[in-house]
Amino acid sequence: MDRLNSDVWGVMLNFLDYGDLSRLAQTHLFAATAYKEWKEVLPASAGELCSRLASDQRVDANYYLRVDSNSGPQPFLAFVTASKVQSQDTDTEDFDPTGSTWTLCGSKSNRGGAGSGYHWMPSARVKFLEDASAEVTPYPGADAMLFTDCTWDFSLGRGLRLHGSEHRTKVFEFDDKNLLRMLAPDGSSALFLEEGAASAANEAPGAYLNVREASNFSTLASGGTVHGDTIKTTFSKVRVLLPSLEILCSDWSYATPTGTSYIVGSNGSTRTDYTCSLYGFAQGSCGPDAHACVDLRGTPFAVATTWGPTGCSAQSYHRIAAGGQTVAVAGTGGQGAAAPVHPETGKPQYPCLGDGVAKMLWTQGSEGKDFVVKLCFVEDAPAKDTSDGYTYGDVRGVFEPLNIAYNPVRN
Repeated sequence: MDRLNSDVWGVMLNFLDYGDLSRLAQTHLFAATAYKEWKEVLPASAGELCSRLASDQRVDANYYLRVDSNSGPQPFLAFVTASKVQSQDTDTEDFDPTGSTWTLCGSKSNRGGAGSGYHWMPSARVKFLEDASAEVTPYPGADAMLFTDCTWDFSLGRGLRLHGSEHRTKVFEFDDKNLLRMLAPDGSSALFLEEGAASAANEAPGAYLNVREASNFSTLASGGTVHGDTIKTTFSKVRVLLPSLEILCSDWSYATPTGTSYIVGSNGSTRTDYTCSLYGFAQGSCGPDAHACVDLRGTPFAVATTWGPTGCSAQSYHRIAAGGQTVAVAGTGGQGAAAPVHPETGKPQYPCLGDGVAKMLWTQGSEGKDFVVKLCFVEDAPAKDTSDGYTYGDVRGVFEPLNIAYNPVRN
């Protein structure tokens, strides 16, 4: 048997009910037959795996799953968060903000954008606690609409009331039943979901590929209308959607982000706050180049897509190499990016957003579709070594230390 077969032999015996093993072992076709049967009965998703496991066996660990290739079902090793339990759909009728953190905006500004429009400015961070109190932390230097000794109540699934000291009360309502933001009816203030209990809706077991953290990263470059730090996010595991075989770019369960920034867009009328960057995207706004790197070496997969420019005056370069397993990406624009092409739309995916916190907004996808990178098995890779766009900036120092091919090739 080859290395894969020998590695999984013990797992095969656990999944298959062979009956009389001694009878099967008498034929020289035993290994090939058993391996074929084992592949066919492997679970095709994290959810199917968990449905086969007893509750006390559902631990986060590496498991073999099955996905179809051009040559039939193939096994691959995935880290599965089997301990997670599927929750019910969350609606505003039963939504509970307890434990979630929101950005409170109490003023607007027309500075920092490419136009003269006014956008929200954060005043404080609000965390809703279990005893119906709220922890309010003002932003440094902000003209905060400050609530001290704050309590809250959630009424009729449509809105929230903040009660502060000095008999101050503020009412917020969901914007079109959007759980990610609530607005004051008088337009004077807003709450944007940042993280916490509300973002854990519909959390289910997931399958992840173990990847090389140093060479799986994305950046959002500071400069232009990106204010703050250059954000870099590295990934040690990436979530894979099954059976479509796509990396979900908006999953940061095993990511390490550094830096915070915000983009003022739409002629100055919107503000998006960033604490991380999308996997596989090189994003900027009227500033310097951003970079991203995809490295699937050590997995049986390659990319089955390409990259392109998206946004206003966007610029994009990418180099696919190592049999389709590595991608070096560079890009920028006026709220633009070098972005992976979506497998359904055939267009580069636009990552720029409206008012709110990017980490939450990205989970809603774009045009109703998740941000993804399409994969295939290495032997099925459509592009073994290609590049597109122009080389700009000094990408050598970004990709060469990681042994990632970055120079253009003649196609």
